[in-house]
Amino acid sequence: MHLFFFLFILGSLTASVLSITKGKGDKDECATKATTEQAFLTACFRGNNERLQELLALSCANSLLAAKEGVSAGFRFGYTGLIWAAEKNHTKTLRLLLEYRGAGSTLASYSTNNGISALYHAARLGNLDSVNLILSKDPSNVINMPVTYGEHNGTTPLLAAARNGHTNIVKILLNSGADPHVRLPETGYFPMYFAAKLGDQEMVKELIRVDSPVNLQTSSGVSALAVATAWGHQQTVDALLIDQADPNLVDVFKTSPLHRAAYYGYTNILKLLIGKGADVNAQNLDGRTAMHFAAIGGHTATLRALLPSCPALKTDKNSRTALEAAQLEELNLSKRKTTSETSEKLRKLKEVLNILKGYSPCN
Repeated sequence: MHLFFFLFILGSLTASVLSITKGKGDKDECATKATTEQAFLTACFRGNNERLQELLALSCANSLLAAKEGVSAGFRFGYTGLIWAAEKNHTKTLRLLLEYRGAGSTLASYSTNNGISALYHAARLGNLDSVNLILSKDPSNVINMPVTYGEHNGTTPLLAAARNGHTNIVKILLNSGADPHVRLPETGYFPMYFAAKLGDQEMVKELIRVDSPVNLQTSSGVSALAVATAWGHQQTVDALLIDQADPNLVDVFKTSPLHRAAYYGYTNILKLLIGKGADVNAQNLDGRTAMHFAAIGGHTATLRALLPSCPALKTDKNSRTALEAAQLEELNLSKRKTTSETSEKLRKLKEVLNILKGYSPCN
């Protein structure tokens, strides 16, 4: 009986000591605010979820969620734990933070002074789970928030996703209210430009679905149709033309989509453009027409596809017709060291000369 009583008293004292020790540890760790906040931010940066859960169990957890990096962090000044988790692609960490006692909406809506948010990083990296988690907390004030520093200046989550080819993210953002008209301030790049450059049919269709304008142009005058043509994306060119893309928009050098198709020898794209009213006589700043580009490039199939449209015999700024420009190209090429590449180009140029020598514009 005495032994039982002794063990009972000993157990009670041990429990009390442990309780006091735990409480003291909690208070001690929360008392050193700067150290604890840095430990919290480091855990989020590293994706150390075990340590993060320990910190979230502290009495000062709510203040930790609002902890931010100081000026020593450079352009990451103002980063919260959630933004660190998003940048480092720690989806589980991000989930722990967003689901902590209803703190998600406040965390998801936060951005730094230079516009960086967790949504921006998740969209940029194409992390579908993280994007869905953040959007579930209704971060409406950051969905169209542009980053305002360095080479990323003006980039919204939608632009970041489009630039990197994350079609599924683009679709979700558009459905959540992302602005499809947004443009980068210096280059003038826009979502449809990125989709067209990538030749991403699904992304193009999603942007068309929300009435994203197809005839926007970059700061240098390049349209979505022009960049799709330059990269040889025939299906994208077709989709844009069906959606009323203008085949005669020119850039600052007066280069049209037809010029690009002729330059690269994209015969099928050239046919599509002509079929939608592309001007076969349009001249760029050097006075060159599509016929000049096809001839100089030795693109015989492209040239043959162009001639039934009866292009005029225009001269460039050096007063040369397409035939004369091709003759000069042949002369210059014949002076170079003979290689299999130059031999093939000379063969094609001879064929071009034969085609053009017998050509006269339609009556």
